[in-house]
Amino acid sequence: MNWSFNVRRLSQIAFLAALLISSAACQSRFGRALTFWKSAPPPATAAQSAPGDSVRDAVQKQTEGAYDPRAGGPVQGLESRLKLSPQDAALHVELGRAYENYSIDDLALDQFTRARNLDPASIDALTGLTHLARRHPEQLADLEPVARAFAEKHGDSAAALSLVGSVLDDAGDLAGAEKLYRRALAMEPDAAWLHNNLGFNLLLQARLADAAAELRHAVKLNPASATARNNLGVALARLGDRPAALRVFEETGADRGTAHNNLAVALMEQDRLEESRAELLEALRNKHLFEPALENFKLLLEKDQDRRDWLAAKPFAEPLALPSPREWMRLPQVENP
Repeated sequence: MNWSFNVRRLSQIAFLAALLISSAACQSRFGRALTFWKSAPPPATAAQSAPGDSVRDAVQKQTEGAYDPRAGGPVQGLESRLKLSPQDAALHVELGRAYENYSIDDLALDQFTRARNLDPASIDALTGLTHLARRHPEQLADLEPVARAFAEKHGDSAAALSLVGSVLDDAGDLAGAEKLYRRALAMEPDAAWLHNNLGFNLLLQARLADAAAELRHAVKLNPASATARNNLGVALARLGDRPAALRVFEETGADRGTAHNNLAVALMEQDRLEESRAELLEALRNKHLFEPALENFKLLLEKDQDRRDWLAAKPFAEPLALPSPREWMRLPQVENP
């Protein structure tokens, strides 16, 4: 499966390696989805993930705006079951996940909160609250003390420690999150998802060599992890090793055009605009009219114009001798082989 990065959403948040899986049309965006830039522990049983899958399938069968999820199907069934068992924390979590899948976040928040109140030890309830806080950062202030208390009570669970670590990452306590990841790894040293999460934390701390080492370990333990490989590619790009970063992006299964595009995004976020431009041109040579690369090219031009405006506003600053946007948009017209 190809992964294709785009800068615009990434530039609106503070960090770099958050990924979303690309669609068949290669229109994925950088995002803040936990399950891609952070790895979650494998589910205990297949049955635990089945309710979410059924809801997701129902959504895909409906035309946008033409379906009321509460008028029937899984949501109505869960609501009916909950009326019979209102003290069942697991049912509240299940209904919260269903609401979350339909982007009814206020009702999802209510259900996850009810589940946590009924069962303070529920890691599923805390996971649901964490997912919502990533979409609504204003909720982090309330979630952080809850997460810290959870870690104190459940310090014998690697999954719990990693989950709380991800909350602390978002809250900006990177050193505190690192300690939790390392405690979790002491319990499960061969867990690839934990090495990935620690590697991403170190990437956020700009400890690039340490991050690359952890991410390499994650890839070694789980060669199939596209998440860890993409995070490793970002780390290598930041370290300045463009050829190695490109190889890693290609190893995720991406075609060469997508790999060049992804490397361009990593470089653009470091303001290495000339190098990013070169990678985008390579992406377009390999994949003519590749939409993510074209969109990233426009963003690069905007970013360069912002830089030019900033330099022009500074007294005595000499403008950089860079090609004009019109010249930059003369893209090669090469058909895909």
